[in-house]
Amino acid sequence: MQNDWTKLEPGALERALKACRRGDEHAARLLYASVTPGLRAHARSILRDDNLAEDAVQSTMHRMMSISPLRIARVRDARAWLSTLVRREALMLLRSNRRRLRRELHRSIETPSTVATLGSSISHEQLTHAMDALPRKVREVLVLKHVVGLTFDQIAVATGLNRNTAAGMHRRGIIRLQRQLTPSETESTKINPEQSVRRGTEHHA
Repeated sequence: MQNDWTKLEPGALERALKACRRGDEHAARLLYASVTPGLRAHARSILRDDNLAEDAVQSTMHRMMSISPLRIARVRDARAWLSTLVRREALMLLRSNRRRLRRELHRSIETPSTVATLGSSISHEQLTHAMDALPRKVREVLVLKHVVGLTFDQIAVATGLNRNTAAGMHRRGIIRLQRQLTPSETESTKINPEQSVRRGTEHHA
């Protein structure tokens, strides 16, 4: 499920960001409720650990409050800007917590857009396992596109990738997921050798 920020009117997040930096508690609650689910999913696409992803989000929100109000005032796209911050925090944690990243904590990222792309018969566990098997940058682009809801232009800002490179990674990632999660026609129609022997025996009987 995509975040509430996709339902806000244009400019609402940017205004909430500026008001939050000025100490407006209502704006802070709106901003936190709207952006943290997507930021958490973005961080987890890098870290593959729920606890570390939450740490990255909390660090991002705290760091945001220490940034100069003048710099905050220049932000034109809050989603892309916050995604850039959480990506930086997640990469810092990735470098300093490699031992902790060996834990296998899987969480579903199933969204309407990925189900529409990959099919509705896949399970949460299958999708999470397949996503975790992708290269980190490809996984990050898919999460930013389908969970956070960013455009390729915004993904380019958040990750530092060229727009066309991000689009290509998205395309290759979807193809790889489809191959892993969608049984081929030949596989689905293949007869088990034991079944073949059993059928032949029944026919002669």
